[in-house]
Amino acid sequence: MNQNQTKNTYIGITIGPIYDTIRQSSTPAALWASSYIFSHSAKRICEKISKKIEGGEKAIVSPFFESSNPLLSKDDGIGLFHDRVIFETHNPGEDLKTVKSVLVEVKDEIAKLFGQDHESWFQKYLQFHAVVFDAKNPLLDSSKYLDAIELRKGFPETERQNPLISVLDADNNNQLIRDFIKKGLNLPDWPLSMGYDEYRNKQPDMEFIVGKEAEIKRHPQKPEKSYSYYAIVQSDGDKIGDYIKECEDPKTFSKKCLEFCSKAATAIQDYGGVTIYAGGDDLLFIAPLWERPNETRDVRRNILQLIRDLQKTFKNSFEEKKPSTPETEESPAPETEESTILETEESPTPETKKPPTLSFGVAIRYYKFPLYEAFDKTYELLFHEAKVNRDACAISLRKHSGQSAEFVIENLSKKTSMSSLISIIENSKQDVILNSVQSTLWKFRKLLSIAIGKALNTGETLFIENIFDNIFDSEIHDKYSSRIDQARDLLIEMIDTHVKENGRESKKDVPEIDVPEEYSSKKDGPKIENEEDNKVIKFIYALDAQLRFVRFFSETGMEERDA
Repeated sequence: MNQNQTKNTYIGITIGPIYDTIRQSSTPAALWASSYIFSHSAKRICEKISKKIEGGEKAIVSPFFESSNPLLSKDDGIGLFHDRVIFETHNPGEDLKTVKSVLVEVKDEIAKLFGQDHESWFQKYLQFHAVVFDAKNPLLDSSKYLDAIELRKGFPETERQNPLISVLDADNNNQLIRDFIKKGLNLPDWPLSMGYDEYRNKQPDMEFIVGKEAEIKRHPQKPEKSYSYYAIVQSDGDKIGDYIKECEDPKTFSKKCLEFCSKAATAIQDYGGVTIYAGGDDLLFIAPLWERPNETRDVRRNILQLIRDLQKTFKNSFEEKKPSTPETEESPAPETEESTILETEESPTPETKKPPTLSFGVAIRYYKFPLYEAFDKTYELLFHEAKVNRDACAISLRKHSGQSAEFVIENLSKKTSMSSLISIIENSKQDVILNSVQSTLWKFRKLLSIAIGKALNTGETLFIENIFDNIFDSEIHDKYSSRIDQARDLLIEMIDTHVKENGRESKKDVPEIDVPEEYSSKKDGPKIENEEDNKVIKFIYALDAQLRFVRFFSETGMEERDA
């Protein structure tokens, strides 16, 4: 964007409380409905404002709004409107009055969806606020104003007659929400049951979404346990502000967001998932761990492959070509050994504006696990783990037995451990060797820690390769050599990523660990002091978590309470 551009006047609108409302949901149907209410509200606000302000639809900067756009005219129930509306104004005083009137109207519309006599309650519960501000870049500058007015919360006088709870958390909420959709929002069918004929007249429940019933029919004796688990996934764009700074027209960015969200929602539905929200650069969806069977596909994807595909879609949606110049047309410099340690799938060239990346939080839980708790965990994983690293995916698996595994995959848009994990999962059915690998690594963790420390100091991983060759040298290991090599490569990739992102560690920052003459025969091996704080041991913990995650996909049998 031109830095010399003069400031214009805008009105920003914030719509909530989305997070607090979603947390009251106990089923996929309720989660979708609680989110869609706010997307529907944003759409209605845009429709009303565009008819009452100077400039009409063209004045709306975000979200992208053209009533004739086919993506916005579909009644598919996908919430493509995010929680903030920004438009340019030439009459701020009058337009602000108009906006406040529109907000009251939309609140009343929402209240009527839930029956009579709820107008007063919704007027206080729904947090729709507007503010006037001057800005060169409205998408960037609006945040400080909208963040501030979001703190102005109103509260209903009583929660005893909460109409949201009466629908979202009722025992028969599938039927209630179905009526809410057909009669209130005038959507002809369940938007989330499209394509599922047997569920045409009701919302698919979690057992159907994860594919449990179908898997038991396929393998009644030993069904795969992964078909009893769901993933709730939330994503958010990284360094979006930096990207917006380079955009000549803010509406161009808004349009790219709309196109990405539409493609992402289609991809999620084709996979067998349920899109809860897709607006701006954000996604929230529920998905099975394995793609729903499709006669046109020979190979089924797992949840990691869906995430990888969404990351690619995001990159392609925002990538822009720059005009070629004589300098950029010259032959690229030859690759060096160091430059190919972590090769990108499609490294940006001088002719390409580097697109933003996408980070994910993924909570995988048993299909009977409370949905609102899984949602809270997903939010934590995204904003307290993945977004700290950026271009990352933070995953938490909690099994029905209580066992868990948590780890973060960094450099998600590059050829890192994500691709390796996908490959191991695809080839690990009924594979018992990974359990042996885990226990052996913990037994020799002192020796392995020294090798990791050297790799962090020097960037050299040969010592790690030699350790794996020596501790996995029996005949049984020869049979599973490729799987052992994949586990070794996972560790090396994590170290390479850390070194490339953070630089080599100085020796004083990596504690030396003495190697005893003889190793303990105990299962857990010798104790290392301050293991949690040790900079090298964290890589063993991460590898262990990833191997437990992979093993989970090959487990079969009924869960105890389902047997």
